[in-house]
Amino acid sequence: MTDLNIHPAWLRIEDRLDAMGQKFRAWRLVRGVCVALLIIVTTTLLAVAAAHAISVHQPNGSVWNRVILVVWGLITAAALLRGVLWPMLFRPRADDVARLLESRVGNLHNGFTNALQLSKHANASQFLPSILEEISEKVEASPLNDAIRWSDLRSWFLACAITLLAAGVLTVSFPQSLLHGWRQMIAPSAFVPTEGRGQIVSVLPGNTTVVDGSAVQIVVKANAPSGSIAKLIVGNESHDLSPATAGDALRYTFDIEHLTATSRYRVEIAGTQSEWYTLTVVPKFSLTELSAKITPPAYLQTAATNRPLAIDAPALQVPQGSQVELNAALNVSAAAAALQIGEAPAVAMTTGGGNRFTGEFKSLDDSSVRLLVQNGKGETLGQLPAEPIHITVVKDQPPSIQMKWPANDVTVSPSDSLRISAIAKDDHGVSKVRLLISTGEKDPLHEIATNTPPHATAELPIEFPLDLPEAQRKDGSSVRIQLIASDNRDLGELAIRARFDAQLIAFFGMHEDANGLRAATF
Repeated sequence: MTDLNIHPAWLRIEDRLDAMGQKFRAWRLVRGVCVALLIIVTTTLLAVAAAHAISVHQPNGSVWNRVILVVWGLITAAALLRGVLWPMLFRPRADDVARLLESRVGNLHNGFTNALQLSKHANASQFLPSILEEISEKVEASPLNDAIRWSDLRSWFLACAITLLAAGVLTVSFPQSLLHGWRQMIAPSAFVPTEGRGQIVSVLPGNTTVVDGSAVQIVVKANAPSGSIAKLIVGNESHDLSPATAGDALRYTFDIEHLTATSRYRVEIAGTQSEWYTLTVVPKFSLTELSAKITPPAYLQTAATNRPLAIDAPALQVPQGSQVELNAALNVSAAAAALQIGEAPAVAMTTGGGNRFTGEFKSLDDSSVRLLVQNGKGETLGQLPAEPIHITVVKDQPPSIQMKWPANDVTVSPSDSLRISAIAKDDHGVSKVRLLISTGEKDPLHEIATNTPPHATAELPIEFPLDLPEAQRKDGSSVRIQLIASDNRDLGELAIRARFDAQLIAFFGMHEDANGLRAATF
């Protein structure tokens, strides 16, 4: 015999030993899960209860909460490592499995142990094969499965069931306390509010920012037993507040006349605590710079200008339709700012570095503008400047028409040559003049000619020849003419074109009077 590992007797022994080793490994894993579950559930309940008790009696007891978290974490990790991960990652040694089987199966004696020892000395004796055959026969005849019984775990299963049942009963009986303890344990440095018989509906103003020296009113609404006294903690001071009814809820108020330093506050009502809120105090705001960039509408063909504004009495005059860019610098940084233009909703400004803000708007009518300094929640902390910025709009005047002919209602001969003549004027430029005509009092006017200069001009001479067909020049006929002048205004929200109408009636009909003269017929 040169290689024991191929001997049939040894292979049979090795297979049985390996099979029992796998079963023993699974048995240890199940037992480890039970042990770990018992330890983790028990220590968690104890740790959560301790964290809850400490935070109720010592709201600032974060050191003890850290100790509880560390101890609970170490015990949990050790239970998982030894009970679950260890049997999953490491197989039991063959020697340990052999001794376990020999201790629980009577007729094996030291058969498995001897076989393992002999396997290490394969060429020690010529009698080894016969010895292994004898051990193999004993192994095959022995009830090895009785050595590792799943029924041995029944006590562990029962213990787990009792523990989980007890944990369930405690959780159902004290849900708020256990939840609070758990939240406090995993966040030992944080303040975790407790929940009691009261229900806090709202705490105003919550987290907010106020200007140094401002008055602040804290208003609390809660559902709690009638007459419940609220405890308001502001910094290191505690105040007892009596309730007033507000519908179905209790209402508590507390006034701080002058708040000069950033403070935290919270409230407790009938065993229920609110979270901590912060009143952040910022210095009083003031303007250090104020200027405006005015960009007139494009049709005016005027360059943009920058104008500094007086902070104490700011005023601005702009052409109608101008784009106004307001630039402001504050004495301290602010979270946000907005422009309040008249009664319109505030328009957010862009920030240029904490204390510099820029806002744009189109100026169509006279208005008053203020800068609203805001906190991060959009709440207004102050209005600047003290006197609003008064913006006066210089409006674009409508065009006018100076009629040269006909200057008024006229009578002409049917054979006369007719030419409409006028001068159209505008403060910024005439862009078009249209001639409209109607051949009857009830007929609508319709356009027959247009004068459109290449470029808008402040004064535009107009000449329209009026060539009418013979049917419209016969005796007793008349026509109405109208001139419409449009300027070059383009202001978006306003009318696309401003215009001025000039209207007259020309009568062409002629007849003989008693003296044989021809006179106009009206």
